[in-house]
Amino acid sequence: MVIREAMRHTRDRFLAAGIENAANEARHIFSFVLGLSLSELLMRAEVTLSEKEEETVNALAEKRLSGIPLAYVLGTSDFFGRSFFVSPAVLIPRPETELLVEEALLHLPEGGRFFDLCTGSGCIATTLLAERMDATGIACDLSEAALAVAEQNAHRLRVADRLQLCRYDLLQGMPDWGKADIIVSNPPYIQTAVLDTLDSEVIDREPTMALDGGADGLDFYRVLSSAADVLNPKGWLLMEIGYDQKEAVEALLKSTEKYTSVITKKDYAGLDRMVIAQRG
Repeated sequence: MVIREAMRHTRDRFLAAGIENAANEARHIFSFVLGLSLSELLMRAEVTLSEKEEETVNALAEKRLSGIPLAYVLGTSDFFGRSFFVSPAVLIPRPETELLVEEALLHLPEGGRFFDLCTGSGCIATTLLAERMDATGIACDLSEAALAVAEQNAHRLRVADRLQLCRYDLLQGMPDWGKADIIVSNPPYIQTAVLDTLDSEVIDREPTMALDGGADGLDFYRVLSSAADVLNPKGWLLMEIGYDQKEAVEALLKSTEKYTSVITKKDYAGLDRMVIAQRG
């Protein structure tokens, strides 16, 4: 079977299963298996697949049809223009989190030092280091499996020599690692009671530890609000939030009376998605 026909067949199977973006997901599977860019796939659409290639494509398609998210099927996910290792031990990087990285880059001074708390795949920390060769960072997570993925990504992006990875439970309080110029975090922020209402590909496949923010979704923000104590003067705290958490998170930060500026910014969909605060 030629590539064009095989991709159409896979797309139709995905459509029949109700998978959104079926055509795009099919193309990504073929791109992965054949080692071709999406544009190269189009140019080689009439090339015949080998038997082994067909078997590999079908095996990956079956995994996707079983409900496994495409990123876990392929073991990779794109973020900030780079490819990252992912596994079911970490959340799949979301496009809106790229905004957090963009904001962090604006506030990270030359030769700056940052902490990435609840790092997961390490996509935030390793991207910051890949973009800023003068920076150093410490990233933590409670999950050892997540830290193993973050370590792979640090080596993949060749920034491992500037990143320290630590196992740490943020709910025990802010870590004692000295001072940072910025602290960035995409913590768990879903209310425990709401978890069961999430899309099945999220709640059944992605790690609950990385989603559950406690009864009101604010457990981690209560700790993060004390980040001013480990920030250098004029340092910045940057956090991703749930779309309905603006007022609650801003109130936590303002109650400390240690931040001179507390600002909420929106994501691509116009939803409140990020709170940034500057230490006085």
